[in-house]
Amino acid sequence: MRIAYIAAGAGGLYCGACARDLALLRALRAAGHEVLVVPLYTPLRADAPVGLPMSPLFFGGISTYLRQASKWFGYLPGVGRKLLDHPGLLRLVSRRAIQTDPRALGPLTVSMLSGAAGPQAREAQRLADFLAQDFRPDVVHITNSLLIALAPILRERLTGSSTGGAGGGGEAYSGGGRALIFCTLQGEESFLAALPEAYRQQAVAWCRQHAAAVDGFIACAQERVAPLAELLRVAPERISVVLSGLDAAPYQSDREPIPPGEPRNVTAIPQTEDQSAEITIGYLSPIRRVKGLDVLLEAVHRLVAEDAGGDGEAGRKGRRIRLAIAGQILEPDYEKELRQTIRRYGLEKIVTWRGELSLAEKVTFLHGCDVFVLPTRQAESRAMAVMEALAAGVPVIASGLGILPELLTDTGGGITVPPEDPAGLAAALTAWRDHPAQAAAIGRQGAAALATRYTPPRMAAATLAVYQQVWQRVLASGPQSR
Repeated sequence: MRIAYIAAGAGGLYCGACARDLALLRALRAAGHEVLVVPLYTPLRADAPVGLPMSPLFFGGISTYLRQASKWFGYLPGVGRKLLDHPGLLRLVSRRAIQTDPRALGPLTVSMLSGAAGPQAREAQRLADFLAQDFRPDVVHITNSLLIALAPILRERLTGSSTGGAGGGGEAYSGGGRALIFCTLQGEESFLAALPEAYRQQAVAWCRQHAAAVDGFIACAQERVAPLAELLRVAPERISVVLSGLDAAPYQSDREPIPPGEPRNVTAIPQTEDQSAEITIGYLSPIRRVKGLDVLLEAVHRLVAEDAGGDGEAGRKGRRIRLAIAGQILEPDYEKELRQTIRRYGLEKIVTWRGELSLAEKVTFLHGCDVFVLPTRQAESRAMAVMEALAAGVPVIASGLGILPELLTDTGGGITVPPEDPAGLAAALTAWRDHPAQAAAIGRQGAAALATRYTPPRMAAATLAVYQQVWQRVLASGPQSR
């Protein structure tokens, strides 16, 4: 099968969607399928070399902004636009400044979603021509619904252009002689909800209109199907669930895992208490308000104050507490608030900041944690950071939003607490601090489950099954079926 995967680069930012997409594509290629990555905006960034065939970059970030901002950009000679889309220039610019706040991106979001009716139509047609003439895919897979405006343009251009690559049993995959179009839904509903109201209404209306051109949608968890179906106004049965996959090998430690077949109740495991030891609480996610790091600081403050009898001295009654924070700073003003909170609570001696981490540094960081906390305020659609912690054998406490309850229940690698509840989070941390053997066993159990159920090959097999199911449905409905 020939698969063109349209992935959006995030400049210098670490992108959970990119990590999931690349893991999927490597597994699809390992299974014998021909894969082409089609990057948009900026070159893709990953923890490891991409190692996949890559098309030229489309919708270069600078050009896309200028098309939306000025009608005169259309008169710029092609060589000028090509220079603006040079990968080296895009990397340089994206390292120095990249806007991620939905409140500032309303006009550009609507510009992209307006598709053939908007200023980005010419570039969208250039992308469609490239795929039709140079790759001729059986499947075009769009990474998220913020790019869904490409679907009707690609559908029209690729009709009849597919090669009809052979699948199992030598059958052609292409539905009725055309490429099938899929779209993964990866949390963009939170972005849309945060847009200024006038732009949000336009953006959602465009998404719903373009959804008719998509043959099949994929969500990363069952819990996300109903809200996404409501957002896009599509039938829930059009949204298939494919669990995300993570290559656990780089994260694995020498902590002996609990085999998947063993009983999942770890509360009866004998406890070996060491009240003199430290407990390190880890946070590894972007420094943004929606991720809830301030809630974790409040919970740690409560723990310290309770242990010290109210005088602020950490660890008088129990294991000494450390809080390790790592992640890209995406909201500098929020980071300043957090540092002020740390000083106000007198936590400077127990809090360390590690900043952005490489893969090797990330693994070392996670292996140094006794518990991982994600106190997010938003419904997570991938939770790649939590999956990394599980792969490293670290037990997880997370807000009960989005994919997190499903993921932690399925793996047995952690628990959820209500969002925006520092008291509840502090109580959960106290229980695991006081029962370290139980917490460690939960972490080992999560690592074993993740390494068997949340793998790239399983993600690829499930994705291929969705392609096949949709192909059979479209083929049965006739070549002109939508």
